[in-house]
Amino acid sequence: MARGILHAVGPADNRDGGLEPSGSSSDQVKLKLPATPESLRLARLAASVVANRAGFGLDELDEFCLAVDELCYALVDCGDRTSRLAISFWSNGGDLHMQASLHGGHQVRSPSLSWLAEAILKALADEHRLGTDSSGLPEAFLRKRRSGW
Repeated sequence: MARGILHAVGPADNRDGGLEPSGSSSDQVKLKLPATPESLRLARLAASVVANRAGFGLDELDEFCLAVDELCYALVDCGDRTSRLAISFWSNGGDLHMQASLHGGHQVRSPSLSWLAEAILKALADEHRLGTDSSGLPEAFLRKRRSGW
């Protein structure tokens, strides 16, 4: 688990060929984690680092991390213990973004949010999506705008 978990890249470094946002990006962090609830601590930590570096205040940083946790947990809940979670965080102007997808293992259910998780995400994020990509793999997207932008 310790090898190859965290890969931080700048705007010119997009070796994986995907998830690079259009426009200028100040920071991008990519993680590949075991799809377990215990691994989500690393996702929250990476989210807080990107939010802090983008100049988000403490309340906004906490809101972004909570929203990340809700969406990532929904993805983790779709797979089994052998699945992997790929997450990218980036800032772009006054926005923070997260894109995550579930890979490998066996998908045991379709991605969905409880009514409570949906209410939390509506309160904390400016935009969020949970569904499947064109290959049928579970994926999630999150955007939070900094106050005053």
